[in-house]
Amino acid sequence: MSLEPRFDGRNVRQGLIKLAGLYLDIILDERNISFFRIVVAEAARCPRIGVLFYESAILGTATPIARLLAEMSDEAALDIGDSVAAAHQFMALVQGRLHRERLCNVTPAPSAKERDKEIARAVDTFLAAFGGKAEGAF
Repeated sequence: MSLEPRFDGRNVRQGLIKLAGLYLDIILDERNISFFRIVVAEAARCPRIGVLFYESAILGTATPIARLLAEMSDEAALDIGDSVAAAHQFMALVQGRLHRERLCNVTPAPSAKERDKEIARAVDTFLAAFGGKAEGAF
């Protein structure tokens, strides 16, 4: 899983919505859901699998997101002290219920409308927490 997001200095909300969409599409991909289930099931028996997955997939995604959030904060678009923590919070908001429902095989893949609604909610919640630095930045 690899993301290298860029901030164009314009609309923060739209940039975060685009990033959230990319991330959600990756984690909701059926192959990735299946792989995550296997990793979680096997990590208790073989902790190294869990460590490798966390380092490559979770940190490998959080790191570029943290860089983007730091850049947005440097440009006065967001008010973030710890960009790594903020990246993990962003990822958790985006994962939300849709990812948990898919992991548990409770629902089929979400419709585009449902996906977009959840993304908007996650981004708006994130901006409520971190978007207070510049008026009209989002």
